[in-house]
Amino acid sequence: MNSRRAIPSRDSGDPPAAVHTYLDAPPGGPPPASPPASPAACAPVPSPVSWDATRELRLLQQTEHLAAVGGWEFDFKSRELYWTGETYRIHETSPERYTPEAETALAFFLPESREIINRAIERAMHEAAPWDLELQIKTARGRTIDVRVTCVVQSEAGHPVRACGAIQDITSRKHLEQRLLASGKMETIGRMAGGLAHDFNNWITAILSYSEIALRTIAQGSPEHQAIVRVRQSAEHATSLTRQLISLARPRPTTTAVVDINELVQSALPLLTGILEKTITFQTRFHPGPLYARVNASQFRQVLMNLILNARDAMPAGGFIDVATRPGSAAQPPIDSSDNAQETIILSISDSGEGMTRETLEHLFEPFFTTKPGGKGTGLGLATCYSIIKASGGDIEVSSTPGQGSTFTIFLPRASAPASAPGPEPASGPGSGPGTAEVSIKPRGERSPAGS
Repeated sequence: MNSRRAIPSRDSGDPPAAVHTYLDAPPGGPPPASPPASPAACAPVPSPVSWDATRELRLLQQTEHLAAVGGWEFDFKSRELYWTGETYRIHETSPERYTPEAETALAFFLPESREIINRAIERAMHEAAPWDLELQIKTARGRTIDVRVTCVVQSEAGHPVRACGAIQDITSRKHLEQRLLASGKMETIGRMAGGLAHDFNNWITAILSYSEIALRTIAQGSPEHQAIVRVRQSAEHATSLTRQLISLARPRPTTTAVVDINELVQSALPLLTGILEKTITFQTRFHPGPLYARVNASQFRQVLMNLILNARDAMPAGGFIDVATRPGSAAQPPIDSSDNAQETIILSISDSGEGMTRETLEHLFEPFFTTKPGGKGTGLGLATCYSIIKASGGDIEVSSTPGQGSTFTIFLPRASAPASAPGPEPASGPGSGPGTAEVSIKPRGERSPAGS
């Protein structure tokens, strides 16, 4: 079918005319000169003499683009599907590349969403049932986005004959909703965990005190002495966990400084690569130039360590880890800031590991949530990362597909260079300083004699 066909009014009684729709006009420009098009079938509008068709069409085009709302119409009998210009843009295609058809248009929806929309279409065709659904599609460029799809049904002689409606890109709104929900959930869980941690810490203090008393009265080297030492070590380990829980519930002010994130990551490389197996390739890609942010350097190294450890554990058979830095635009970051024009720094850590399901991603930063076997994880590592990054005024996002690895992306507000910022130090070896385009670092067991 011709996706640019004009739709004459079904109520005005005017005969079909060879008119152009606003799809034929370039964005922001007037449509080609032609007789005025009849209003859309699903929203008939009177056409007074003073009505300016050219202005009306131009405003409709601009309005739907600003609102990211496209229109569509589907004829049940002929199976003809019609899209407006914004519908093409939402799907990231064009009339020159794609002609809408019922079957191929449904293929844009992800499998779970496709089942829902198929059921909705069946009900519309047989019961004239409208719908208002929030679904997901994969665009022609491969991006997964959230959309809201609405529909009303027209009937003739009591029988449904066509459906028309709107499709809106709601990805940004869904993202904000998820962040708000996650923030509220983290706050609730953190408070509850913090309260439990205080009570637990009191019991641990008693265990440590009695352990010290017992160690003074039992001969060193005896089996009993060794047993008490292990009790004390376990209690000290439990104390460190309670401190993490309390910090999640009530973050304390920390000392921060403006640092170059490139240099901070670079200084942590020996530690990061030292925990990797020889089957893992570690590479870095630094932005050529300093990227300043205000953070607590020690805590930020803890974030890097936790993320690299998780990446390593997701690749028991080996793979690669990629760490990259780059500047972000003011329009990119999901950062809570009163300065809407604030630029950001983006640090990404990607791996080729097992990946995660959508259900796992929904709980990933919750305290005590872990996918590791019992005894191999406390479930506090990523929760602590989340708390540290939020305390720095930043945010963290995760994208992952089962079997295709994961990418953790950290957004930090970009800071001005400190007055005493030192110049870049001379490189002491390959990839030893910011500005390196791409570096592969050999992990444990494959180092050169120089230790690089």
